[in-house]
Amino acid sequence: MIRCYIGHSKGTVEAEVAKLAAAGEAVADLNRVTLDGDELDIETLQVHCDTLPFLGGAKLVMVRGMLSRCLKDKPLREALLAYLPNVPAHCTLVLADGALPRGRDATALTKALDKIPQTVVDSANLQRGMPQISWIEARAGDFGCGITRRAAEHLAAVLPDRDAIEQDLAKLANYRNRAGTISEEDVHLLVPQSRESNIFAFADAVADGKPRQALALLHDLPNQEPGYVLAMIARQFRLVLKAKHALRSQQAPRDVARAIGLTRAPPRAVSRVLSQARRFSLDQLAAIHAHVARTDFAVKRSRMDPATALDVLVLGLCSIASRR
Repeated sequence: MIRCYIGHSKGTVEAEVAKLAAAGEAVADLNRVTLDGDELDIETLQVHCDTLPFLGGAKLVMVRGMLSRCLKDKPLREALLAYLPNVPAHCTLVLADGALPRGRDATALTKALDKIPQTVVDSANLQRGMPQISWIEARAGDFGCGITRRAAEHLAAVLPDRDAIEQDLAKLANYRNRAGTISEEDVHLLVPQSRESNIFAFADAVADGKPRQALALLHDLPNQEPGYVLAMIARQFRLVLKAKHALRSQQAPRDVARAIGLTRAPPRAVSRVLSQARRFSLDQLAAIHAHVARTDFAVKRSRMDPATALDVLVLGLCSIASRR
C-alpha cells in the first residue's frame, strides 16, 4: 500500500500516518522508519520496504521530500515509478512532500502515481482564499477550538504555509485552553506576523499619503499602549531608513536584508521594506523620525493626550509623505 501526501502540513501527515499504523497489524516501533528523501537512493528505499517486519506483522516506511527531488532528477523519478508497483504487501510506504511547483512535470508525476495499483495520492489545495480558510477552520477543531472566520482569514493572509499555520494554531489553542473560539484579537496578540502585517500596511498608507487609511490601521494595531505603538512606528521607519542607505551599495534583496538585520525575516517582509525605502526620500525619512521623536517626548512629558498625540502624528507623517 502506498500513500502520497502532497502539500499537507507535517501535523496532518503525522496524524494520517498514526491512523495507518493503528490500522496495520502490530506496527511496532521497530517496524517504523522515517527516511530523508533529499539523500535517499532507490536501492536503500527498496531494502527498507522489502525487508520483512521484525516479529511479523506490518511495516511502515515514511519518506519526506523525495517527490520534489524527483522533479529535478529524471533518473530518480523513473526508478521510483518503476519500483513502486513492487512494494510488498507487508509494507505501507508513505511519500510526504510539500506543495509541488506547478508545471507539466509535477502533473505528470502525480498522474503516474495515481495509476499505480494500491496507491492513493492526497494533494492539498494550497491556494489562498476559501480552501485555505476552510482548512484552518477544520484544523482548529482538531485542536479542540473553534475559530472565527475573520481570525482564519487573517491567519491565511499573514502566514506562508500550512506548517506555519498549524504551529500557530496549536499556540492559539493552548492560549484558549483548547476550548472556546480563537478570535482575531488572539491572532493579533500571539502571531508575530500579524503585527508585522499591520505595521507594514500602516507604513504603506503613510507612504501613499492616505491619512484616513493610516488612522484606521493605527487604531487596528493589536496593542494600543502608546509606547508600544510609537516603538513599532519608529522601528519600521528606522528599517526603511537603513534600507534606503543599503540600497546605495547593495542590489540583491538578500544582501540588503543582511545589511539591515532582517536575515531571518520572511522574503515578503524584506520586499515591503525595500518597496517603502524606494518610495521615501532621505529628507522625508529624516522628517518622519524627528516627528516621531517629538511625539514620544510630548507623550512622556504628559504634554498631550496619548491617543490624540498618535492621531496627530499620523496626520503629520502623511503630510510629510505627500511632499514630493
